[in-house]
Amino acid sequence: VFDFDKSLGSCGGNYHFYDFNHPTNIDDGCRGQFDLVVIDPPFISQSVWEKYAITAKLLMKDDTAHVIATTVDENAVLMKALFHCKPVAFRPSIP
Repeated sequence: VFDFDKSLGSCGGNYHFYDFNHPTNIDDGCRGQFDLVVIDPPFISQSVWEKYAITAKLLMKDDTAHVIATTVDENAVLMKALFHCKPVAFRPSIP
């Protein structure tokens, strides 16, 4: 888990502090290690997504790694450009 909330560090050994304003500040041991990167950013602007994309690409094993990203429909073109993602019709709801 890469997150800004340092309290998550008490949840176990898989927490890494992450500030999207410094997208390359990740542990060297994590680089190129992931087959799947899940991204749920606090903001959905283009500038924020571009920073997350930098980090995601550093974490991904290779071009076969997958990305799951939560965002709005209006970001479909941006997601395609950054991650080669396509929208999936999933609309979570609260009962």
